[in-house]
Amino acid sequence: MLRNQEVDWVEEEDQLKNMVNDFYKDLFREDNNAMVWRDTDVSFAIITEEEKDQLKAILSNNEVKEALFSMSAWKAPGPDGFPVGFYQKDWNVIAESVCEFARTMWAYPEKIEDVNFTDICLIPKVNKPEFVNQFHPISLCNVSYKILTKVVVNRLKPIISKVVSPFQTGFVPGRNISENIIIAQEMLHSMAKMRSRIGFFAIKVDLTKAYDRLRWPFIEKVLIEVGIPNEMHQFIMSCIRSVKTNVLWNGSMSSYFNPECGIRQGDPMSPYIFVLCMDKLSHLITEEIDTRHWTPMRAGRNSPHISHLMFADDLLLFGQATEATMASVTRALENFCTMSGQRVN
Repeated sequence: MLRNQEVDWVEEEDQLKNMVNDFYKDLFREDNNAMVWRDTDVSFAIITEEEKDQLKAILSNNEVKEALFSMSAWKAPGPDGFPVGFYQKDWNVIAESVCEFARTMWAYPEKIEDVNFTDICLIPKVNKPEFVNQFHPISLCNVSYKILTKVVVNRLKPIISKVVSPFQTGFVPGRNISENIIIAQEMLHSMAKMRSRIGFFAIKVDLTKAYDRLRWPFIEKVLIEVGIPNEMHQFIMSCIRSVKTNVLWNGSMSSYFNPECGIRQGDPMSPYIFVLCMDKLSHLITEEIDTRHWTPMRAGRNSPHISHLMFADDLLLFGQATEATMASVTRALENFCTMSGQRVN
Protein backbone atom coordinates (compact mmCIF):
# COMPACT_ATOMS: atom_id res chain seq x y z
CA MET A 1 0.00 0.00 0.00
CA LEU A 2 1.45 3.35 -1.11
CA ARG A 3 0.28 6.92 -1.65
CA ASN A 4 -0.02 8.33 -5.16
CA GLN A 5 0.83 11.89 -6.28
CA GLU A 6 -2.52 13.10 -4.94
CA VAL A 7 -1.52 11.61 -1.54
CA ASP A 8 -4.35 9.07 -1.77
CA TRP A 9 -3.70 5.50 -0.67
CA VAL A 10 -3.43 2.87 -3.42
CA GLU A 11 -4.07 -0.70 -2.29
CA GLU A 12 -4.97 -2.75 -5.39
CA GLU A 13 -2.00 -4.84 -6.59
CA ASP A 14 -2.22 -4.03 -10.31
CA GLN A 15 -2.66 -0.32 -9.62
CA LEU A 16 0.39 -0.35 -7.34
CA LYS A 17 2.45 -2.17 -9.95
CA ASN A 18 1.46 0.31 -12.68
CA MET A 19 2.06 3.30 -10.41
CA VAL A 20 5.57 2.13 -9.52
CA ASN A 21 6.43 1.28 -13.13
CA ASP A 22 5.12 4.67 -14.34
CA PHE A 23 7.24 6.44 -11.71
CA TYR A 24 10.43 4.87 -13.07
CA LYS A 25 9.40 5.35 -16.69
CA ASP A 26 9.09 9.05 -15.93
CA LEU A 27 12.34 9.14 -13.93
CA PHE A 28 14.29 7.53 -16.79
CA ARG A 29 12.75 9.79 -19.43
CA GLU A 30 15.07 12.37 -20.98
CA ASP A 31 13.93 15.92 -20.21
CA ASN A 32 13.14 18.36 -23.00
CA ASN A 33 16.17 20.55 -22.30
CA ALA A 34 19.01 19.91 -24.73
CA MET A 35 22.43 19.15 -23.28
CA VAL A 36 24.65 22.23 -23.40
CA TRP A 37 28.26 21.09 -23.32
CA ARG A 38 30.72 23.57 -21.90
CA ASP A 39 34.39 23.24 -22.82
CA THR A 40 36.79 23.99 -19.98
CA ASP A 41 40.47 24.88 -19.94
CA VAL A 42 40.84 22.24 -17.22
CA SER A 43 40.51 18.65 -18.48
CA PHE A 44 41.42 15.05 -17.74
CA ALA A 45 45.01 13.84 -17.64
CA ILE A 46 46.13 12.40 -20.97
CA ILE A 47 46.20 8.62 -21.23
CA THR A 48 49.05 7.08 -23.21
CA GLU A 49 48.84 5.13 -26.47
CA GLU A 50 49.91 2.01 -24.57
CA GLU A 51 47.00 2.48 -22.14
CA LYS A 52 44.62 2.98 -25.07
CA ASP A 53 45.86 -0.24 -26.66
CA GLN A 54 45.14 -2.12 -23.42
CA LEU A 55 41.63 -0.64 -23.27
CA LYS A 56 40.70 -1.68 -26.81
CA ALA A 57 42.42 -5.09 -26.98
CA ILE A 58 40.42 -8.22 -27.82
CA LEU A 59 39.02 -9.91 -24.70
CA SER A 60 41.13 -12.79 -23.42
CA ASN A 61 39.89 -15.96 -21.70
CA ASN A 62 41.74 -14.99 -18.52
CA GLU A 63 40.01 -11.60 -18.42
CA VAL A 64 36.59 -13.21 -18.74
CA LYS A 65 37.35 -15.79 -16.04
CA GLU A 66 38.78 -13.15 -13.70
CA ALA A 67 35.68 -10.99 -14.19
CA LEU A 68 33.35 -13.89 -13.39
CA PHE A 69 35.19 -15.18 -10.34
CA SER A 70 35.52 -11.70 -8.81
CA MET A 71 31.74 -11.59 -8.33
CA SER A 72 29.83 -12.93 -5.31
CA ALA A 73 28.41 -16.36 -6.10
CA TRP A 74 24.90 -16.25 -4.69
CA LYS A 75 23.63 -12.71 -4.98
CA ALA A 76 20.16 -12.22 -6.47
CA PRO A 77 20.17 -13.22 -10.17
CA GLY A 78 18.99 -11.14 -13.11
CA PRO A 79 15.92 -11.81 -15.28
CA ASP A 80 17.34 -15.03 -16.76
CA GLY A 81 17.46 -16.59 -13.28
CA PHE A 82 21.06 -17.85 -13.45
CA PRO A 83 23.19 -16.72 -10.47
CA VAL A 84 26.94 -16.18 -10.62
CA GLY A 85 27.44 -19.43 -8.71
CA PHE A 86 26.00 -21.43 -11.61
CA TYR A 87 28.68 -20.11 -13.96
CA GLN A 88 31.44 -20.57 -11.39
CA LYS A 89 30.49 -24.15 -10.44
CA ASP A 90 30.27 -25.30 -14.07
CA TRP A 91 33.10 -23.18 -15.46
CA ASN A 92 34.99 -26.19 -16.84
CA VAL A 93 31.95 -27.07 -18.95
CA ILE A 94 30.86 -23.62 -20.13
CA ALA A 95 34.17 -21.71 -20.24
CA GLU A 96 34.66 -21.92 -24.00
CA SER A 97 31.07 -20.84 -24.75
CA VAL A 98 31.13 -17.93 -22.29
CA CYS A 99 34.49 -16.63 -23.55
CA GLU A 100 33.35 -16.85 -27.17
CA PHE A 101 30.12 -15.04 -26.25
CA ALA A 102 32.11 -12.24 -24.57
CA ARG A 103 34.37 -11.80 -27.61
CA THR A 104 31.36 -11.71 -29.93
CA MET A 105 29.73 -8.98 -27.84
CA TRP A 106 32.99 -7.02 -27.84
CA ALA A 107 33.26 -7.25 -31.63
CA TYR A 108 29.56 -6.52 -32.23
CA PRO A 109 28.34 -4.29 -29.35
CA GLU A 110 24.96 -3.82 -31.03
CA LYS A 111 24.20 -7.43 -29.99
CA ILE A 112 24.45 -6.60 -26.27
CA GLU A 113 20.73 -5.78 -26.26
CA ASP A 114 20.05 -9.54 -26.48
CA VAL A 115 21.20 -10.01 -22.86
CA ASN A 116 20.74 -6.48 -21.53
CA PHE A 117 17.56 -6.94 -19.49
CA THR A 118 17.24 -5.60 -15.96
CA ASP A 119 14.81 -6.13 -13.09
CA ILE A 120 14.65 -3.24 -10.63
CA CYS A 121 14.32 -4.41 -7.04
CA LEU A 122 13.05 -1.77 -4.59
CA ILE A 123 14.75 -1.47 -1.19
CA PRO A 124 13.00 0.79 1.38
CA LYS A 125 14.97 3.87 2.47
CA VAL A 126 12.79 4.39 5.56
CA ASN A 127 11.08 2.07 8.01
CA LYS A 128 7.54 2.62 6.70
CA PRO A 129 7.66 3.96 3.14
CA GLU A 130 4.52 5.68 1.90
CA PHE A 131 5.69 7.00 -1.48
CA VAL A 132 7.52 5.41 -4.40
CA ASN A 133 10.46 7.82 -4.05
CA GLN A 134 11.13 6.39 -0.58
CA PHE A 135 12.55 3.24 -2.17
CA HIS A 136 16.10 2.68 -3.39
CA PRO A 137 16.19 1.05 -6.87
CA ILE A 138 18.75 -1.73 -7.31
CA SER A 139 19.15 -3.18 -10.80
CA LEU A 140 19.45 -6.95 -11.12
CA CYS A 141 21.37 -7.60 -14.34
CA ASN A 142 21.97 -10.89 -16.12
CA VAL A 143 25.31 -12.44 -15.17
CA SER A 144 26.20 -12.80 -18.86
CA TYR A 145 25.92 -9.01 -19.12
CA LYS A 146 27.77 -8.34 -15.85
CA ILE A 147 30.74 -10.38 -17.05
CA LEU A 148 31.10 -7.94 -19.94
CA THR A 149 30.96 -4.80 -17.82
CA LYS A 150 33.21 -6.33 -15.16
CA VAL A 151 35.87 -6.74 -17.86
CA VAL A 152 35.38 -3.05 -18.72
CA VAL A 153 35.81 -2.14 -15.04
CA ASN A 154 39.03 -4.16 -14.74
CA ARG A 155 40.43 -2.36 -17.77
CA LEU A 156 39.36 1.09 -16.55
CA LYS A 157 40.71 0.73 -13.00
CA PRO A 158 44.40 1.34 -13.89
CA ILE A 159 43.59 4.69 -15.52
CA ILE A 160 40.84 5.94 -13.17
CA SER A 161 43.23 7.16 -10.46
CA LYS A 162 45.28 8.91 -13.15
CA VAL A 163 42.46 10.83 -14.85
CA VAL A 164 40.13 11.56 -11.90
CA SER A 165 41.06 14.63 -9.83
CA PRO A 166 42.39 14.12 -6.27
CA PHE A 167 39.25 15.72 -4.80
CA GLN A 168 37.29 12.50 -5.50
CA THR A 169 37.86 9.48 -3.24
CA GLY A 170 34.79 7.36 -4.07
CA PHE A 171 35.40 4.29 -6.28
CA VAL A 172 38.91 5.40 -7.22
CA PRO A 173 41.48 2.57 -6.83
CA GLY A 174 44.24 3.47 -4.38
CA ARG A 175 42.13 6.06 -2.58
CA ASN A 176 40.03 5.70 0.54
CA ILE A 177 36.86 7.65 1.19
CA SER A 178 38.01 8.14 4.80
CA GLU A 179 40.77 10.43 3.48
CA ASN A 180 38.21 13.05 2.49
CA ILE A 181 36.29 12.51 5.72
CA ILE A 182 39.43 13.37 7.72
CA ILE A 183 40.12 16.44 5.56
CA ALA A 184 36.50 17.59 5.97
CA GLN A 185 36.77 17.26 9.76
CA GLU A 186 39.97 19.31 9.74
CA MET A 187 38.33 22.00 7.62
CA LEU A 188 35.29 22.24 9.90
CA HIS A 189 37.50 22.24 13.01
CA SER A 190 39.53 25.09 11.51
CA MET A 191 36.35 27.06 10.77
CA ALA A 192 35.17 26.65 14.35
CA LYS A 193 38.49 28.03 15.67
CA MET A 194 38.76 30.97 13.26
CA ARG A 195 38.90 34.48 14.70
CA SER A 196 39.35 36.28 11.38
CA ARG A 197 36.98 39.00 10.19
CA ILE A 198 36.83 37.13 6.89
CA GLY A 199 34.06 34.54 6.88
CA PHE A 200 34.18 31.14 5.18
CA PHE A 201 31.49 28.65 4.22
CA ALA A 202 31.06 24.89 3.99
CA ILE A 203 28.13 23.61 1.93
CA LYS A 204 27.01 19.99 1.64
CA VAL A 205 25.49 19.37 -1.78
CA ASP A 206 23.17 16.42 -2.36
CA LEU A 207 22.33 15.44 -5.94
CA THR A 208 18.82 14.04 -6.40
CA LYS A 209 18.70 10.58 -8.03
CA ALA A 210 22.28 11.13 -9.20
CA TYR A 211 22.74 7.86 -11.13
CA ASP A 212 19.25 7.96 -12.62
CA ARG A 213 19.48 11.45 -14.15
CA LEU A 214 22.82 11.25 -15.98
CA ARG A 215 22.33 12.23 -19.61
CA TRP A 216 23.66 9.72 -22.12
CA PRO A 217 25.07 12.39 -24.50
CA PHE A 218 26.96 13.84 -21.52
CA ILE A 219 28.44 10.44 -20.67
CA GLU A 220 29.53 10.03 -24.28
CA LYS A 221 31.21 13.45 -24.34
CA VAL A 222 33.07 12.63 -21.11
CA LEU A 223 34.34 9.31 -22.53
CA ILE A 224 35.60 11.13 -25.62
CA GLU A 225 37.31 13.82 -23.53
CA VAL A 226 38.97 11.20 -21.31
CA GLY A 227 40.41 9.66 -24.48
CA ILE A 228 38.70 6.27 -24.25
CA PRO A 229 39.38 4.54 -27.61
CA ASN A 230 36.46 4.13 -29.98
CA GLU A 231 36.17 0.35 -29.50
CA MET A 232 35.59 0.63 -25.75
CA HIS A 233 33.64 3.87 -26.06
CA GLN A 234 31.12 2.23 -28.44
CA PHE A 235 30.94 -0.85 -26.22
CA ILE A 236 30.20 1.17 -23.07
CA MET A 237 27.53 3.28 -24.78
CA SER A 238 25.86 0.14 -26.20
CA CYS A 239 25.70 -1.27 -22.66
CA ILE A 240 24.09 1.94 -21.41
CA ARG A 241 21.68 2.60 -24.29
CA SER A 242 20.38 -0.90 -25.07
CA VAL A 243 18.97 -1.75 -21.63
CA LYS A 244 15.37 -2.89 -21.18
CA THR A 245 14.03 -2.44 -17.65
CA ASN A 246 11.08 -3.58 -15.60
CA VAL A 247 10.25 -2.96 -11.94
CA LEU A 248 9.57 -5.87 -9.61
CA TRP A 249 6.70 -5.31 -7.19
CA ASN A 250 6.36 -7.97 -4.49
CA GLY A 251 8.33 -10.26 -6.78
CA SER A 252 5.91 -9.74 -9.66
CA MET A 253 7.14 -8.43 -13.01
CA SER A 254 5.66 -5.47 -14.83
CA SER A 255 6.17 -4.55 -18.49
CA TYR A 256 9.66 -3.83 -19.85
CA PHE A 257 10.46 -0.32 -21.03
CA ASN A 258 13.48 1.44 -22.56
CA PRO A 259 15.08 4.13 -20.36
CA GLU A 260 16.27 7.32 -22.04
CA CYS A 261 18.80 8.45 -19.43
CA GLY A 262 20.62 7.27 -16.32
CA ILE A 263 22.92 4.41 -15.37
CA ARG A 264 22.05 1.42 -13.20
CA GLN A 265 22.90 0.86 -9.56
CA GLY A 266 23.81 -2.80 -9.74
CA ASP A 267 25.80 -2.62 -12.98
CA PRO A 268 29.52 -3.13 -12.08
CA MET A 269 30.47 -0.40 -14.56
CA SER A 270 28.20 2.36 -13.21
CA PRO A 271 30.27 3.69 -10.25
CA TYR A 272 33.32 4.20 -12.47
CA ILE A 273 31.36 5.91 -15.24
CA PHE A 274 29.77 8.10 -12.58
CA VAL A 275 33.03 9.31 -11.01
CA LEU A 276 34.38 10.16 -14.48
CA CYS A 277 31.26 12.25 -15.12
CA MET A 278 31.39 13.91 -11.70
CA ASP A 279 34.94 14.99 -12.42
CA LYS A 280 33.59 17.52 -14.93
CA LEU A 281 32.24 19.40 -11.91
CA SER A 282 35.79 19.45 -10.52
CA HIS A 283 36.95 20.95 -13.81
CA LEU A 284 34.29 23.68 -13.63
CA ILE A 285 35.19 24.50 -10.02
CA THR A 286 38.92 24.57 -10.77
CA GLU A 287 38.27 26.91 -13.69
CA GLU A 288 36.32 29.26 -11.39
CA ILE A 289 39.30 29.28 -9.00
CA ASP A 290 41.82 29.85 -11.80
CA THR A 291 39.84 32.90 -12.97
CA ARG A 292 39.77 34.16 -9.33
CA HIS A 293 35.99 34.10 -9.07
CA TRP A 294 36.00 31.41 -6.35
CA THR A 295 38.28 31.95 -3.34
CA PRO A 296 38.96 28.56 -1.72
CA MET A 297 39.77 27.91 1.92
CA ARG A 298 42.64 26.32 3.80
CA ALA A 299 42.73 24.79 7.26
CA GLY A 300 46.01 26.45 8.27
CA ARG A 301 48.55 29.00 7.12
CA ASN A 302 50.74 26.43 5.37
CA SER A 303 47.92 24.10 4.32
CA PRO A 304 46.80 23.63 0.70
CA HIS A 305 43.71 25.44 -0.53
CA ILE A 306 40.58 23.29 -0.55
CA SER A 307 37.54 24.18 -2.65
CA HIS A 308 35.63 20.89 -2.71
CA LEU A 309 35.70 17.27 -1.58
CA MET A 310 33.81 14.49 -3.36
CA PHE A 311 32.47 11.27 -1.89
CA ALA A 312 31.14 9.61 -5.10
CA ASP A 313 27.81 11.46 -5.51
CA ASP A 314 28.04 13.58 -2.34
CA LEU A 315 30.19 16.68 -2.15
CA LEU A 316 31.32 19.40 0.23
CA LEU A 317 32.15 22.89 -1.02
CA PHE A 318 34.45 25.33 0.80
CA GLY A 319 35.32 28.95 0.19
CA GLN A 320 35.39 32.53 1.33
CA ALA A 321 31.92 33.83 2.23
CA THR A 322 31.70 36.59 -0.35
CA GLU A 323 29.08 37.42 -2.96
CA ALA A 324 31.61 36.75 -5.72
CA THR A 325 32.43 33.26 -4.46
CA MET A 326 28.78 32.37 -3.87
CA ALA A 327 27.93 33.52 -7.41
CA SER A 328 30.80 31.33 -8.62
CA VAL A 329 29.46 28.32 -6.67
CA THR A 330 26.01 28.81 -8.18
CA ARG A 331 27.45 29.18 -11.68
CA ALA A 332 29.58 26.02 -11.45
CA LEU A 333 26.66 23.92 -10.15
CA GLU A 334 24.22 25.30 -12.72
CA ASN A 335 26.64 24.68 -15.59
CA PHE A 336 27.24 21.12 -14.41
CA CYS A 337 23.53 20.39 -14.00
CA THR A 338 22.77 21.82 -17.45
CA MET A 339 25.40 19.54 -18.99
CA SER A 340 24.79 16.36 -17.03
CA GLY A 341 21.06 16.41 -16.23
CA GLN A 342 21.75 16.42 -12.47
CA ARG A 343 19.61 18.31 -9.97
CA VAL A 344 20.67 19.70 -6.62
CA ASN A 345 18.35 18.52 -3.85
